[in-house]
Amino acid sequence: MTKLFGISAAGFNSGEDDIENYNAMVESDIRPRLRPVIKQLLHICCMKVFGYIPENLTFKFKSLRIMSSNEEADVKTKDQNMLLNNYDRNLMTEQEVMEAQRVKGILVNKKTKAEEGLMEGAGKPKSGQEEEDQGDTDKPEN
Repeated sequence: MTKLFGISAAGFNSGEDDIENYNAMVESDIRPRLRPVIKQLLHICCMKVFGYIPENLTFKFKSLRIMSSNEEADVKTKDQNMLLNNYDRNLMTEQEVMEAQRVKGILVNKKTKAEEGLMEGAGKPKSGQEEEDQGDTDKPEN
């Protein structure tokens, strides 16, 4: 009723059930009828643009259910924790963790310094610091 007339039901109903019913109806009734038509249009477009129809041509409808920003953040946090737990248990390498983060949208597309191998010497003292540290051991304490 909410989608058709713009009026939500009165009482204890929050409107979530109406939206869920509408989404279920679209996914079960409308999309299956549109699929062959869209597939035919894609074939026509491919023939026009490429001159052939690719064998592995597929398409997928976008989900009607949209997560709130808080729900999306919770999902990303859980994914990040799962990946870090796998890394801590030596089930994944650093590269595998970074690639999985990139696929899940946790990391940006830009390669990090750790991935590029620029941080392999991190945590090791520089050559000048070693000499200074060794020289400090000879000084008497006050």
